[in-house]
Amino acid sequence: MESWWGPEDLRTTVRRFEVRKGGRVEIRLRYLPALFTSASAEAFRAAGVPISLELRGTIRELVPDRLLDLDLRLELDRAASGVVMRTRFEIADDAGGTLLRVVGAGSSTPHWRAFGEKNLQAQLERMDRVLDRRRDAEGTGEP
Repeated sequence: MESWWGPEDLRTTVRRFEVRKGGRVEIRLRYLPALFTSASAEAFRAAGVPISLELRGTIRELVPDRLLDLDLRLELDRAASGVVMRTRFEIADDAGGTLLRVVGAGSSTPHWRAFGEKNLQAQLERMDRVLDRRRDAEGTGEP
């Protein structure tokens, strides 16, 4: 997950991932240090904009190699705190390899909906690049 979760300008750290139904999940997203000088980090703090985000939640459903369904709550020290996002990964065999279906659900407010859609698209693009690198390293070319 650390190689593909979240947008490119954030570093993902999985702090806890209890691989079982009801298991706890804790993920930290932090803007890459290269994007910050001490002055810009201070400007973010002064404006009340976090340089890291905490996601905490649980695994709703888990079927090894087939299904991962997560509820994650965005923890901030401001009004957006408490936004809950649900992400469901469904994996199936396909004639050409493996089919991955990702379903995301969350807040219906325009800002958080756009944020969620953009984030999900970025995750899928990063996941695709990670898988391409693995296929290249293995020399298989297979998905």
